[in-house]
Amino acid sequence: MRQDVINRKIGDPGAGEIPPVLAPPFAQLSTIAVMAAGLARPSIHGLPVPDSVHRNAIVGDTASYRRVRMSDIPSWQIVGEWFDNCSCAVPCPCTFAQAPDNGFCESVLFWHVREGHYGDVKLDNLSFVRVGRWEGDLWARQATGVGGMYIDEHADDRQIAVLPAIIGGRAGGFPGWVNECFAGGRQSRGVERAKITYEIAPDLGHWGVEIIGKVKAWAKAISGPTSPAGKYPQLINAPGSETGPGPQLVTWGKATILSVDAHGFKFDYTLNSAKHIPFDWEGP
Repeated sequence: MRQDVINRKIGDPGAGEIPPVLAPPFAQLSTIAVMAAGLARPSIHGLPVPDSVHRNAIVGDTASYRRVRMSDIPSWQIVGEWFDNCSCAVPCPCTFAQAPDNGFCESVLFWHVREGHYGDVKLDNLSFVRVGRWEGDLWARQATGVGGMYIDEHADDRQIAVLPAIIGGRAGGFPGWVNECFAGGRQSRGVERAKITYEIAPDLGHWGVEIIGKVKAWAKAISGPTSPAGKYPQLINAPGSETGPGPQLVTWGKATILSVDAHGFKFDYTLNSAKHIPFDWEGP
């Protein structure tokens, strides 16, 4: 059982903002803050990106705006494991590039970075959680979303700054492509440090994450009367893989509990969809 992170409110970085820990005035912004403002390249892992990403991001306070290009973003990569627990029925339609059940998805998303870096900022052995809700068809680029993040309590200020920039799509890569799917916009309810407890079984028979008093999301891999012992349903070549294109292997699960009272969200579900997928992202 891993003990990882949370409980200090550090800001409210929106989809196009610099994390407050590295906030304006512009003259005081670190190189990381400036680089974190970039937008996605015209092509990411072979996926087309709309013309809207060819613009430059505006960085700075209302008195002094500056323009920062994607070329200012350093090389980065994060590799690890991802899982979710959401309001959709099993199997989650998102993985098949379909709209969510009932037109919306309330969820907990979890990432553990086994190894990674953003320029010279090491990101090894960090975990983070996003809670939120989005509506519309993500894969048709017609989604609107709102969410909040929790990051390991042992993350330093530089790590706290760059992780939301990566996940929010401001540093390119696959998350940059996903950001463009939210035509209705994405809102952030902030980023907090926290103590995160998580577990992923070596055979992927179960997984889960907990932040005491805020988030509890646990699941078991699906099995049934015709399942081979110790074998679980898995999918390759998913048309809507939440961790992007490539050889990702989706392991299907079913929630045993999903309970959230965090960042203004309050919802509870049982027997709903869950899945585990590895990720390997790089950018810009």
